[in-house]
Amino acid sequence: MTTTAAFTSRSNNSAGANAIASPPNNLKSAHRTHRAEVFDRRRRQGRDIAESLVARAEYLLPKDRALINAIYRDGSSAREVASLTDATPRAVRRRIRSLAQRVLDPRFAFVIIHREQWPPTRRKVATETILHGLPLRAAAKSLDLSLHTVRRHADAIRVMYEALGR
Repeated sequence: MTTTAAFTSRSNNSAGANAIASPPNNLKSAHRTHRAEVFDRRRRQGRDIAESLVARAEYLLPKDRALINAIYRDGSSAREVASLTDATPRAVRRRIRSLAQRVLDPRFAFVIIHREQWPPTRRKVATETILHGLPLRAAAKSLDLSLHTVRRHADAIRVMYEALGR
């Protein structure tokens, strides 16, 4: 192969590669439209999740409710909230992530829906452990119950939740 032939074949290959790498204009606009639809869907899902978080925040402790409302309802940033609470933005983001996971957990909704039908002690245990996120020992201490009693009620709640096939 001569150098001219090698040069032309290389230039043809690069032109072919460029043709493949850059789709025609009608494909580009279709791709942009699809990306816009996907982005809008993500934004809508984000709004739905934020609305759900704010609605369920009613069942949280007041300080946790205020944090969820500041971020998801009022649109404050973690940095703004951190400056008001003397915490680091990283700590605020970590707390928000933890609260969001707990509030969006299906067990949280299960307890909200069913707790009024339960005996008072089970209702209190469910509120402290699942809605407020306390560990069993802390819930036992706050409710002035034995750890065994709290664990027994927590297990009963878990069994009821699993029995519904969640």
